[in-house]
Amino acid sequence: MERTRRQACRDNIGAAEQHCPAAPMRNEGTTLKINEAYEHEPLRSPDEESSCHCGCQRQGEQCVDVSVPLVLTPTSGVGPVTTVCRGQPTAVCVTAPDGSSCTVTFTQKVCIFMPLRFGVSVTEGDATIACAADGRPCGCSENG
Repeated sequence: MERTRRQACRDNIGAAEQHCPAAPMRNEGTTLKINEAYEHEPLRSPDEESSCHCGCQRQGEQCVDVSVPLVLTPTSGVGPVTTVCRGQPTAVCVTAPDGSSCTVTFTQKVCIFMPLRFGVSVTEGDATIACAADGRPCGCSENG
């Protein structure tokens, strides 16, 4: 298989014949940008790129959708209950039809004070990633 100019440039083989700048074989001690992290060599400056007849390097952009499900579960609690009677009780007396007994029902107004606590607990699910449906760039370069 015949080697291309770009391969020769990358391997620094025949750099003089190809008019390619010398390229380091390793990135040790070199700070890489995120787009360079997966390259075998750092991206060349525009001056180096124009002097090399090996092609050009560009930065691609892809929009993705990252989703994370959150499960919300209600929580509640009741503190100590306090009661206070209001007014006097009322009584209703009912005599049985055969006259053998009476049923007396007492009714009292009672105020009940209940301290309530309402909340929500959150459980995070597994995040997912998917390519954006339209496949167009989403302007990441413009938004920083």
